[in-house]
Amino acid sequence: MNKQKCDEYLYTQFLLAAQDSYTCTELEQVAPTSMAHDSPTRLLAQQKLTPKILWKNVKPHVNPDGGFLVVDDSVIDKPKMEQLGLARWQYSGAHHDIVKGIGLTSLLWTGSNSDDHIPVDYRLYDPDTDGKTKNQHFQEMAKTASFRGFKPEYVLFDSWYTSLDNLKLVRKLGWQWLGGLRKNRVVSTGPQQQTNLEKLDIPVNGRIVHLRGYGQIKVFKSAPTDGRVEYYGTSNLNLTAADVERIYGKRWQIEEYHRGLKQQCGIAKCQARTDRSQRNHIWAAIHAFVILELHRKATNTSWQEAKRAIVRHAVRDYLLKPRYGMSMASA
Repeated sequence: MNKQKCDEYLYTQFLLAAQDSYTCTELEQVAPTSMAHDSPTRLLAQQKLTPKILWKNVKPHVNPDGGFLVVDDSVIDKPKMEQLGLARWQYSGAHHDIVKGIGLTSLLWTGSNSDDHIPVDYRLYDPDTDGKTKNQHFQEMAKTASFRGFKPEYVLFDSWYTSLDNLKLVRKLGWQWLGGLRKNRVVSTGPQQQTNLEKLDIPVNGRIVHLRGYGQIKVFKSAPTDGRVEYYGTSNLNLTAADVERIYGKRWQIEEYHRGLKQQCGIAKCQARTDRSQRNHIWAAIHAFVILELHRKATNTSWQEAKRAIVRHAVRDYLLKPRYGMSMASA
């Protein structure tokens, strides 16, 4: 009898349906037909699933002539994988600490008047192999997005990605940007009048300053929240505080995206030891998220509810015909 081979579609659907166990062994147990032994393991070890394939699959679901491009990174926790080359010690915003894991830098598209969470590109932080920093990964993805025809209203990022090289590249591509700035960022308000943002008087609707090596930008600061003041900069000198709040709020979509990847798609649950297997698992987890996101947009069903609905059918079937039982006294 011919046994079923595991392909990337089946593996992706498994990650979407699984609730707590995302192992290849579990997939072999739940496969709808007899599956060749170690077929899921071989899929992960031998395929080369890349961000280019992701783009081919999500291209019909984005409007490159508008919307926003958002960049951010997240750490996929791998605390016990000592021999995994992709896993390294790095800062995690979720943990507010240095943790061991795989660094994922994502480029997300979201619509102007919608709450889309569509990843269009990504990179894994692996400087031992490619020698690239996370900022270089962003620059590579930005150039690729421009080549693919993206014309976003704004590129959005936090202070990690507002380096001069990044800002100049975004300007060169003909895009506007809005991003966070560190409080010690030095700007000029006039000849020989340099100061950092923390010491600068910034009106409610912002102040135009000169950023050395770049040119004029407009800076804003938020009202104190939990004792913290946040600073923002933009290439658009005409923005108001209300504009900044509305536009920068779109950056939250990538935070939700990374949380959905971890909570709903098992992106951190792969137990394979090779870099290639981990890369392919991450690719499949991202595709599982995209399926959930497209379902959410079509039906207005949350990612969590869509996952629960899969199990709910199984529980209902079990209650109709329980497999296990015992004698129970009446109340």
